[in-house]
Amino acid sequence: MKKSTILSIVSAAVLALAACNTEKAIDTSVLFSSLLDESNAYMQQQDAENAMQKAIEALDLASSNNLEEYEAEAMNSIASIDLATSRDEHSWKYAEMAEELSREKGFDRNLAKALLIKARICCYASYAPDNNRDDEALPYLEEALRLSESTGDVNLQIDAYYSLCQIFVNKNRWNRVLDMSLFELAESNLSKGEALAASNNLQDLVLRGRLFRTRLLRQASRYSEAVEYCTSVLDSCRDDDYLTKYQIYDQLTSLYHGLEDYNNANESHMNTLNYVRMYISQKADEQLQKMESEYEAELKEQTIKKNRYLITCLALALVLFACLIAFLIHIGMKAKKKNRELEHKGKAKDKIISFLSDDLDIQELDKNKESLDSAVADYVSNVMAEKGKNAKKLGLTKRELEIMRLSAAGESAASIAEKLNISLRTVNNHKFNIFSKMGVSSTSEMTAKAHKMKIL
Repeated sequence: MKKSTILSIVSAAVLALAACNTEKAIDTSVLFSSLLDESNAYMQQQDAENAMQKAIEALDLASSNNLEEYEAEAMNSIASIDLATSRDEHSWKYAEMAEELSREKGFDRNLAKALLIKARICCYASYAPDNNRDDEALPYLEEALRLSESTGDVNLQIDAYYSLCQIFVNKNRWNRVLDMSLFELAESNLSKGEALAASNNLQDLVLRGRLFRTRLLRQASRYSEAVEYCTSVLDSCRDDDYLTKYQIYDQLTSLYHGLEDYNNANESHMNTLNYVRMYISQKADEQLQKMESEYEAELKEQTIKKNRYLITCLALALVLFACLIAFLIHIGMKAKKKNRELEHKGKAKDKIISFLSDDLDIQELDKNKESLDSAVADYVSNVMAEKGKNAKKLGLTKRELEIMRLSAAGESAASIAEKLNISLRTVNNHKFNIFSKMGVSSTSEMTAKAHKMKIL
């Protein structure tokens, strides 16, 4: 009954601990996501210093809680911030760390992100014909595209298509005569990315595609066509889409210069400055609204925490109630247990005689000492203590003692490896250590000496 009582208490405690651990895991996940969201928000405000601080905090949180997938995600965030602030070497280091961890653990989404960052670094390095890294970037992008397709991450797929477009544009950059095969590859990947962005209503990525399309047309010296394209984009813009408008007018300024239409170029430039100011004002208003929303969210979070506290208290109360029931059961059955102990006293003497006459393994008696007379149990405990003392004197570990016992019983090294679920090499290493500590050279010598020292 004692074992049953202990089992009930342990089960209740395990349930309570599991509930606490689950709550902790949820809290950690929420905190990690919050840190990365803050980091992204700072980057949108072009505050790279605070963005990096939040990303590093997210990495430390993931590392301290052994959350390896979160570690890879935080490394990618740090690499992206470094890339945006032109710290290419530092960005490459974190992208490679994220890539290595993601490959080892099978984190396909984070692996695709790391490869895209490395490809961008290669792309940005191409500022002269003799040091371009466009060919190095291509396999990164091809693998990233395959991974993003297999994981179903549309944003990463679009990013990969746009980056492939940029690489092919770069490869045409140094050609005196436009290589149409490269131009067609750039346009093909751009069209795929634009189609995905439009079908999923991802406006930021739609805008990126439009800017790539304008650059592609400019490279082909199709200025008039590019102007028409930019004008159609402006016609389809929302009235309050100041970001798109200032970026498109900035493109138009360059295009009109290419057409030597300086009046329109000057007008486009003035529109660019105007919409930049309007966009900055718009972002300030959005930030104020965000702060108000965060305040409301914080109030809700406090309410949730109070509810979690109440649930935890209830769980602990249930554990205490279970312990009380188990204790009452234990007291109620104590008399019956004493009766059973009396019945076992006679059997205890027989076991001792068996031990003395048949050299029964003392560990077998120790396992069953609950059924022995108290004096006999003390004797067995003393013998076990002596065994432990001798084993400790030789410096034998628990695993070495276990392998010694199995070897002495006639088990082969292969059989021991199978029973203990370890490699054959590990078993042989343990046996070598045992022989060294005991000063013997064979299993038979080891067994004899162990018996003599009362270890077995």
